[in-house]
Amino acid sequence: MFVFGMSLTASQWKDIFNSNSCNLQTQNQLKDAIQNFIVRNDIPTDCVYWMAFDGSANMSGRINGVQAKLKKELLPKANYIHCRSHLLNLAAANAARDVKLLQGLFSSLNSLWKFFHNSPKCHNVLTEVQRILNDPAL
Repeated sequence: MFVFGMSLTASQWKDIFNSNSCNLQTQNQLKDAIQNFIVRNDIPTDCVYWMAFDGSANMSGRINGVQAKLKKELLPKANYIHCRSHLLNLAAANAARDVKLLQGLFSSLNSLWKFFHNSPKCHNVLTEVQRILNDPAL
């Protein structure tokens, strides 16, 4: 979700989802988690004009999707758009179907992500390298 034209960081998303003991399997659970984050961080709801999620029905649905529930209950000025990063990912994956070189590249990048994501020890090493190099995007 984007707030004030800026996307929430990975740590902010983790804050939303880690602060809940439930599995966040329903639209209401997801909506409540996001709503609690907005309230807890004193984000002025009248200044949120758009929100972006992937295109899954539970997020984008016009009646029962998370975006519809947030708009109705908390963010009346916010409009839903399909997440541009997700659209780019879908386009790249579609292009890679026909290009073996891209398939290999995406496979390698995915393996690299899994290597750091699935191992707290490796993730801590990466975080330390980021700190030393002063490069949060590394």
